[in-house]
Amino acid sequence: MAKKKNEISVSNESIDLISVLSGTDGYKISQKPEKEQTVKSVPYFEICDAVFKGNRYYINNMTDQQAKQNIFMVLRKVAIGYPEIANAFNRQNVNAMDVIKFLSVLLPSRGFPSWYYTKTSQKKEIASKNEITKNDITVYIQHYGITRKDFESAMRIFPEETIKDVIDLRNFIKNSNSTRNEKDTDNE
Repeated sequence: MAKKKNEISVSNESIDLISVLSGTDGYKISQKPEKEQTVKSVPYFEICDAVFKGNRYYINNMTDQQAKQNIFMVLRKVAIGYPEIANAFNRQNVNAMDVIKFLSVLLPSRGFPSWYYTKTSQKKEIASKNEITKNDITVYIQHYGITRKDFESAMRIFPEETIKDVIDLRNFIKNSNSTRNEKDTDNE
């Protein structure tokens, strides 16, 4: 092997001195592994919309990592209307991307579900505290054999239920008194 003017031989390797001194020797001494590209997280409701509407373009452009991040929530949404389907795919070793692609074919054929967007539940109007009188409270305390302190505790912890119980007891007593009066007039 013929040596060039600027080459030296070190342990059977030929190194160009100019390239070593200039740092352009072509050898990478330590190469750090490239960082994994972080995948932009996608809100699960966008994926759910794509699954239920059959948006194949959106589903095909998803990455496997995005599918893995959102499969649980997608299956949870599917479980509202189709619990058997969601349960069948609720396994750790299932390929999330394949499940999402399958669901995006299966679910749109059933039509967009009416339960997908739900309204928040509104509380039913309950009887207010003003509808019960002191006499109702006294009758309630005597009927159940509790103290006033117990009644006040129940009003603090379960106000709706306690008011309902007081009103129900008042109506029960009123109805039972009216039926007694009817029986008494019938017997005379």
